[in-house]
Amino acid sequence: MSNNETMVLLIAAKQGYDEGKLNGDQYLSLLDDIENGVIVAETKKIEQQVEFIIKQYANL
Repeated sequence: MSNNETMVLLIAAKQGYDEGKLNGDQYLSLLDDIENGVIVAETKKIEQQVEFIIKQYANL
């Protein structure tokens, strides 16, 4: 997983915790999954969408 992917996931986890959507145990579990690469598939979809959008606007 790239540094950018990891950073996006960490920011999302922190935001979920700060907004009260995740309790402490859920937050720590998510951090473990991020560290162990469990969430890579979902992040790849986001990365592909970003690349698609950039290509669309680059071709204008």
